[in-house]
Amino acid sequence: MTPPGDRASSTQRAKDGGQTKNPQGAYTKVKVVPILGGPGLLSDGTGTLGATFTFSAGQFTQGDLPEIGKYYNIFGFHDGDFYEFPRWRCTHSGGTSDFTEN
Repeated sequence: MTPPGDRASSTQRAKDGGQTKNPQGAYTKVKVVPILGGPGLLSDGTGTLGATFTFSAGQFTQGDLPEIGKYYNIFGFHDGDFYEFPRWRCTHSGGTSDFTEN
């Protein structure tokens, strides 16, 4: 995914205390990519970043679920702005899977 030209991506936003400064709430056009390959690829999904800094991404197919403990890059849009979640670890695997920052 390519961020819109004049919008800052989250890699341009500083992290504070290891917790993302990406906004909480609903995300659209979510893409999840396994860093080292393997299962868990998602395109055009949905997601939510909660108050506990867990990102829940949805609409994985049963034959392509992320693996618990593996690392993924996550991308998505919140209120029209593009955000990145680089190197997040899967903590729950299913149709909706959970990821935490590392």
